[in-house]
Amino acid sequence: MKLFSCWQNILIVTGLAFSCAGQGSASELAETANRVAVERFAEASQLATQPPWNAWVTQESETLRGWMTAPRDNPRWSAGWAHDLADPRTGAFLSWAPSMNCQQFGAEATRTFKACIFMQRQHNIAMMLTAARLYRLTGKVEFAEWAAAQLDVYQSIYASPSTDKSAPSGKLFLQPLDESTVAASLADTARLLRGHVPAERVEGWCRNLLLPMGRAMLGAQREVHNVAVWYGAGASIMAMECADAAMLESATAGKFGLLNLLKTGVSQDGFWFELSPQYQSYVATALTDLLISASLRGEASRFEEVGAYLQRLMMAPSQVAFGGGDGPIINDMNRPVQIPDLALAKRARRVIPTDVGIAESQKSPGWSELLDPVTDVPHPLKFPVFDASAKSYTWVGGLRSLYLKDEGWVALLRAGQAERFHAHQDALSVELKFGNTWVLRNSVSPAYGSELHRAFYKLAASYSGPLVDGNGSSNWFKPVSRTRTDGKGVSAEFDGFAKDISVSRALSVDGNRRFTDAVTFKNITPANATAAASAAVARSTGVLYHSDCTLPAPALDKPDEVLAPLKLSPHIKGWSLIHMNAALKSFTLQCGQQQFLFAVSGSRPFRIWRGESPALAPARQRTALYIELEAGQGGWLSTALSPSN
Repeated sequence: MKLFSCWQNILIVTGLAFSCAGQGSASELAETANRVAVERFAEASQLATQPPWNAWVTQESETLRGWMTAPRDNPRWSAGWAHDLADPRTGAFLSWAPSMNCQQFGAEATRTFKACIFMQRQHNIAMMLTAARLYRLTGKVEFAEWAAAQLDVYQSIYASPSTDKSAPSGKLFLQPLDESTVAASLADTARLLRGHVPAERVEGWCRNLLLPMGRAMLGAQREVHNVAVWYGAGASIMAMECADAAMLESATAGKFGLLNLLKTGVSQDGFWFELSPQYQSYVATALTDLLISASLRGEASRFEEVGAYLQRLMMAPSQVAFGGGDGPIINDMNRPVQIPDLALAKRARRVIPTDVGIAESQKSPGWSELLDPVTDVPHPLKFPVFDASAKSYTWVGGLRSLYLKDEGWVALLRAGQAERFHAHQDALSVELKFGNTWVLRNSVSPAYGSELHRAFYKLAASYSGPLVDGNGSSNWFKPVSRTRTDGKGVSAEFDGFAKDISVSRALSVDGNRRFTDAVTFKNITPANATAAASAAVARSTGVLYHSDCTLPAPALDKPDEVLAPLKLSPHIKGWSLIHMNAALKSFTLQCGQQQFLFAVSGSRPFRIWRGESPALAPARQRTALYIELEAGQGGWLSTALSPSN
């Protein structure tokens, strides 16, 4: 924004200082104390009269007034599931904007209308908090009255019996999870309006809205997962705002209290056990909201241990960085997550100040920057810096993955799942990048309500991995049998990857910038099998790759007896045969401006099929390559990639 061309100077003048990115260390992490977040409305009111803040505050006020001109919520409306606001063709989320009219989706009972109301209600709650802040900043009563009226609407919704039989546990939203994600905004609005509205009105909000929501969250606690962390954080925030000591104790120290959830769910190396980088950030965001809320209510010391977990969750992904801010896409993820996660670092810098978070806060204005500029952290926590020249062959236990970084190549080999939540069938799949060029890149997931999510994106056919009889691992949660990390590369092996077959995959770089991917299939003969039965085992084995690169090879005339690999997935289309009847073949792989020599070899002749597979963010078609050995017992396939420039 041109209004803020002097933004960085303004923050420096207010006393902000920080160190540039440097290598973080475990000892630094252990010794870094949580910061106590504050709100300085008196100082902010003075800043709001001066450039550039005066223009930003005017813009916030005008946007809010525009939103206030019409009723934006109605107790009659049911807020549904955000994942129903999706393109039925691709599964991609439909873009929502404050100007969207939910009536375009038809009757109020439709799932898409309810999903639109979900987005609108979330935005209305955010605007409600903005109104309360503007009231405290400017003293303009119109903002306080509108914010209080919104809380009254939500109180009436929560106090009334639900008319939506599809929503047995949530009132404002379909599920308590969605209510927990707005807990901080609801509680902060009530807190900021104290002193303006009668105490009885605030007590009514606590009695009829905030505390019942907190109880619903705790009542929904059943097991350890990311949702449970949000429940614990949301209930804790409601309890602190409404001074319910018993609820606060249950939310923090109960059977499924926050500390027990974090002790169970966070690995020693700092990864959340659902293994998805997006859900790692999601959990960290819940803890961030909790720590800020606790700070503003004088309860920061209660959550010091939670702050230590937050630090670990923020820093751990740096162990599997691909460079350029890229990280892996694992399990359910609706968006790629940067390493470091810039949005999370900025949000958390009020309680966990980091070099990256402070730097991000300089780039654009916001309420956190106005009310709580970080000026008292001479040595913020530093995120590790990606070093492309440093060789690494590492087992990353908390992520069930093997990480390779050598001679410009970065790869992640998946070697197991932890829990069923958000898991995908991705055993022995690989993501691969050379310098700034992605060669093998997983797609993010579509909306969870999409048929494509269930029938393609969760399954092995959407990953770059080995297949037996057209399928991935028969047991998604089978522990890896063996792993290896040494100067020669990394490898993982699953006994019983499929019935009577073990599969191993080894990745290496040979010293001449040549990356090799070797997949080996071994028949496992049952102890009671007859000799004839053992000799008769002949399975279809191959490796599937997905890439945004192109492989410009001519299609061959397909013999009638050769069948296209349609059974892999009906969502991979346009198969053409580009190689057959030999055990060695080379191609040129074009990846943007980067070319690679792509050489394939096998233990016996193989076929190579080229097709198109769907991918998201953005929605597109990418190249699918399926390399299949001639039917037989066991065998191996090896691909080598060498940059040509």
